[in-house]
Order: sequence, then C-alpha cells, then structure tokens
Amino acid sequence: MKIIKSDVLNEPDVSIIIPAYNEENYLTIGLRSILRQKTTLTCEILLIDDYSTDRTVEIAEMYNCTIFYNEQKLNVSEMRNFGHKMSHGKVVLYMDADIAFSRNYFENMCRPIVDGKYDTTLCFWQTVLESRYRILPDKHSRFYALLLCALPEVCWRKAPIRGFRWLENWFKRMKQEKKFVVIALNP
Repeated sequence: MKIIKSDVLNEPDVSIIIPAYNEENYLTIGLRSILRQKTTLTCEILLIDDYSTDRTVEIAEMYNCTIFYNEQKLNVSEMRNFGHKMSHGKVVLYMDADIAFSRNYFENMCRPIVDGKYDTTLCFWQTVLESRYRILPDKHSRFYALLLCALPEVCWRKAPIRGFRWLENWFKRMKQEKKFVVIALNP
C-alpha cells in the first residue's frame, strides 16, 4: 500500500482517520499493518493528536501521516468528525491507534467501494491486538497477561466473545424464570 500526502488534486482511494493520545506502544503496529496491505490502493493517514506527551507524533511523522493537533481537548467522536472533514479519500476508515489490519483487509473492505460495487462494507471479525503481538497495556492484571498466553487466538475473536455473553444471558434468564428455557426459543 502506498501512503500519500493528499490534497484536492491528489485524491487517495482510502482516508484513514486515527484519533490518538499517548499511543506510542501500539501505533507502530497499526501503521505497519497499513503498509503491509496486499493492494494497489493508495491511502492517506490523518492522525488527530490529543496533546500526546509521548512519542506518538514522532512515530506518525515517520509513516508520512498528516498530523492535526487539537486546539482544545476533544472526545474521540469529535476527533473523528474533524478528521472526516479534512479527508480527501473515496473511502473513509476510522482506526483506533491500538488496532492492526489483516493483510487483505483493504482489498476485501475498501476495494468494492472504490470500484463502485457497494456503498458500504461491514467487518465482523475482530481480534484483540494483544493476542497477536506480545505487548501489554500499561495497566494490566497478571490474569490478563496469563489469558493472553494461554488462550488460543480464536477465543479472542468477537464472535466467541458474543457467544459467551449469549450463554450468560441464557443462564440469567433461566435463573429468573426458575426453570429450564429451551435454547431455540431464547432470543
């Protein structure tokens, strides 16, 4: 993937908007995942910095990101909206600084929009970043670190996690009704 600095005359295929505050531990992983895309699409990366006090901005500069500094403290939604106003791409992606994309993400998710086949796409599978890269947040419990090492990657995907939530709700419902509830009838 080619990262470009865009303007009105040089429109990229994809604009990636990243709100960030002190993300030096994760940002490099996410930006590298963009560079490793198996695609011919071009992209611009707009990093909206929220007064970071670490190396976040320095790292973003190394990856040819366009950096905007907040004039006032903003929440994440406001930072994304600002990035959207400043973007030039045909497709806009909102990326948290602590995520990474699979190598074919842009071909699967952005190419159909750029080619005019679809207006929008939806990604169902997500994996917790720490499960693929041996990094831990500044504040983590020993139990969380143990889970990262012990659980297979499939357990960190969104669908199994939703399944656990569904089972929990099913057990709560049976407890409330004080009887067995047939799974097929459980919404």
